[in-house]
Amino acid sequence: MTIARYEKTVRAAYTGRPMNLLAGTIVGQLVDTALYTPDFAAHEFLSSIPVGARLGAPFVLTGKSISSGNVFDAADVVDHAFGAPLVATGEAIVLLESTGSDASSPLILWVDQDANGTISVPIGSPGISVTWSDGPNKIMRV
Repeated sequence: MTIARYEKTVRAAYTGRPMNLLAGTIVGQLVDTALYTPDFAAHEFLSSIPVGARLGAPFVLTGKSISSGNVFDAADVVDHAFGAPLVATGEAIVLLESTGSDASSPLILWVDQDANGTISVPIGSPGISVTWSDGPNKIMRV
């Protein structure tokens, strides 16, 4: 699984902005990489991702856990419905903590591969399934 962390969120977590991977509402947003190029040093909130690059309704992570080795995991996503067929191809998922406001929902992680390989959800797809890694780092090491 290819992942990259959003640096401002990591820094903020170490300097006092509260975030709780277990109690917070952590969601995955499918994105169109033709309309969004991540800037891992500068982008901090969902508002950094153009609305047109966000595809379908986000999915909420369930079954979240952090193991004794500080490894974050969640249940695989099975048949999450987007609400309407996709109008573009989605090639990555951005994990974020949803606060209800685009301007205050911190971006956490960029994922462009799951355990089954490269993410590519074609135009017209009604939904998505995501299989997180069962390797030692699961979704991510925190």
